[in-house]
Amino acid sequence: MSARRDAYRAYLRSPQWAEIRKRERARAGERCEFIKEDEYGDGPRCSVTRNLQVHHLTYANLGREQPGDLKVLCDLHHKVYELVAKECVRCQESVFDNDSDSAAVELECAEGDLETAMSNAPGLCPYCDHMCNKDD
Repeated sequence: MSARRDAYRAYLRSPQWAEIRKRERARAGERCEFIKEDEYGDGPRCSVTRNLQVHHLTYANLGREQPGDLKVLCDLHHKVYELVAKECVRCQESVFDNDSDSAAVELECAEGDLETAMSNAPGLCPYCDHMCNKDD
């Protein structure tokens, strides 16, 4: 395991992170902040209030998180965020390129665990996949 990962895990066990988690959960009203977008660009907010996790949207300010760096999510939607953030092994772009892909990811996460969904996710973004598999 890397020193960076060890430091991150230690931070997640720290009193500082416990206080940040408590503050963020209170800010979110002890409810998942995932909003399922509809055809109008906005939809209903998830109603789950149990097993909430605080997700880093960015790690740039780790240890000194800023407003907007964190999102309170239920277990399912935390898995969705983690999976949708998966990067292409060649170009580091997202392997998912549209909302229908994200919806499929959400369904797969709901039906199984993150490890299974991750192993079933593509390793390449649509562009790199096309370029690597195009007929010459």
